[in-house]
Amino acid sequence: MFKQKLKEILELTLEVADKTETYISYHYGNQSESLSVFVGEEVFTVSDNKHMEESMDEIREALLILIK
Repeated sequence: MFKQKLKEILELTLEVADKTETYISYHYGNQSESLSVFVGEEVFTVSDNKHMEESMDEIREALLILIK
């Protein structure tokens, strides 16, 4: 489940990069299975743990706002 959500976030990250002038960057650590997404001045981090679903939704919403 984490990897599927991760793919969705990365696809949205690429879409934002293509469609906006917003500074966006990400870092994925494969050993820690964590993702950090930098959107403008905001930083979102998610790890594969019990809080993952909530954090992924927060990142997804921030990215969707930029491309709408």
